[in-house]
Amino acid sequence: MMKSWATTAACALLTITAFLSISVLLSTPAQAEQGLEYKVKAAFLYNFIKFIDWPTDRLGADDKSINVCLLGKDPFGPHLEPIQNRTAKGHAIRIVRLKDPTADLSTCRMLFTTTHNMRDVKSIADKIKGQAILTVGEADGFASNGGMIGFVIRDGRIQLEINLERIKRENISVSAKLLEIGVIVSDNAVEPAP
Repeated sequence: MMKSWATTAACALLTITAFLSISVLLSTPAQAEQGLEYKVKAAFLYNFIKFIDWPTDRLGADDKSINVCLLGKDPFGPHLEPIQNRTAKGHAIRIVRLKDPTADLSTCRMLFTTTHNMRDVKSIADKIKGQAILTVGEADGFASNGGMIGFVIRDGRIQLEINLERIKRENISVSAKLLEIGVIVSDNAVEPAP
């Protein structure tokens, strides 16, 4: 009973956070707008962990932390610090900043990339194939061009595009609650959510 309430509350928080970003993003100057945008995205990254299940051979009881890796320039500034060392699913959350695209990504469970080059997105997807690493990005078409979850801004709101097919190929499970707030996409195509 308690877990059901916690899941519902977390989903409501995700939805409320996204909804609040609409009005604030539409009414703030550009710099403040970008700061709020990344604060909202940081909250989403934290909540993704709660709504994602990794295979036990990739995130087992022996793992001390869930590594959320940032590849490329860090647009979040201080907004990821509040989730550093918080816990989820019995593991500490660790933020790992990587500037080099050739870095070893095998310890990452979630990878946020700032690249806007689709060739780079596909290259990263090929590099981590079979490692059950959830990829998140913000480039237009990210989720339909090699990524798994893409942040997109439409009508002043942060929305999610989710490539469920790619996620399933990595044996990662996504809660229906997360799927409800996103748009399901497939490789190189967008399909409306059911």
